[in-house]
Amino acid sequence: MVRSRCAPPQGRRRRIAGFSGGRPVAERWSIIRSRCRRTMLRVFGLAAYRRRTGLHFVGPCSGHPNLIMNEPIKTKKISGRDRAYSYVRNIILSDPETAGTFLNEQELADRIGVSRTPVREALFMLATENLLQLVPNRGALVIPPSPDEIRQVMQAREMIEVWSVRHRVADHARIAATLEARVQAQRDLPNDAEFETFIELDRQFHLDLIRFSGNPVLSQMYEVLQARHITLGIKAMKRSAERLAQVLAEHQAIVDALAAGDLDRIEAAIRAHLDMTFRSLVLPV
Repeated sequence: MVRSRCAPPQGRRRRIAGFSGGRPVAERWSIIRSRCRRTMLRVFGLAAYRRRTGLHFVGPCSGHPNLIMNEPIKTKKISGRDRAYSYVRNIILSDPETAGTFLNEQELADRIGVSRTPVREALFMLATENLLQLVPNRGALVIPPSPDEIRQVMQAREMIEVWSVRHRVADHARIAATLEARVQAQRDLPNDAEFETFIELDRQFHLDLIRFSGNPVLSQMYEVLQARHITLGIKAMKRSAERLAQVLAEHQAIVDALAAGDLDRIEAAIRAHLDMTFRSLVLPV
């Protein structure tokens, strides 16, 4: 048999790899990867190795008692697009005054510290959520919600919330206990707390109601539906100083109905709450 001059003998290849030829291929590669990691750790040190690979380890390892070479945990790096998406979305949802204004791509890129490409991708993502309208040569228009859109959102929320409580009749007491804690957290907020904090607790109140349905797809749909929840809630609070106390009373009515296990009363409380929210947003002050 003619053997290539460059290839080491078969026995030497096995000695170099450190395993016998009878092992499964996947196991062989696992051993090689582990040894490569150990070598990199010895050469570069732990901190430099983490910077080069983005890997962190837990458990015992030779020379490093807090490491296990076979269980890498990758640290999640936030991309420029995700940073831009979170930044712009927070602006839109937390400041009702941005409705009807244009966002400039370059200005956003300078504020966030990224190039225009990830900002452009983030604006496109927000446009698919109907939070923005991309206008050529103008920028991204923050779409102000119309009364019809607000009405449609409230109708969809009512359908999902009522279905959720009807679907988990046996869990009404547990749901009531969870939502009672949310209401109490809203009551405990200091008088000078930002509207955003109150509205975030309000959003969690309704999202908990949906999560108890045990349907993660429905929960995700509801979260998308709630995209305008914060900005609409802040707008409602600013339009009426009494709205905050009304929301607490309406939430408590939902909790009390759940604790009583009365389905008709629960549905009536949910519908009354969403109807009052709609009225506070569209009717003249």
